[in-house]
Amino acid sequence: MTNYTIAERQELKCKLADEKHFEQDLQLFAKLYPHHIINDECKRVNKMNKAGLHSRMLYVLLTRATEEQIIANRGLIIENAHSSSANTSKIQTKLSGWMHSLRRFILRLQS
Repeated sequence: MTNYTIAERQELKCKLADEKHFEQDLQLFAKLYPHHIINDECKRVNKMNKAGLHSRMLYVLLTRATEEQIIANRGLIIENAHSSSANTSKIQTKLSGWMHSLRRFILRLQS
């Protein structure tokens, strides 16, 4: 539980609001508030309501999480995304090699 005043929460909400971090903030929100109504509303998020929903989510999130925790959560998830993209690249390289070998094998069978 944080001790932010209403004015501080409003200010932090505006400072932290950035739609590119919506998914990371949603994951933290779902962990801290698993049964909150905003979780259900996020299942129907679209371009028209995403900014407003993110703003409401941040305001509620700031009652339990600090600004630093929210930013740290965003960084952690971004780092995980980078490592998974590196793994994807390795997998694609292996698949490319296998596909090349398979093509050579098929060409040998056809000749």
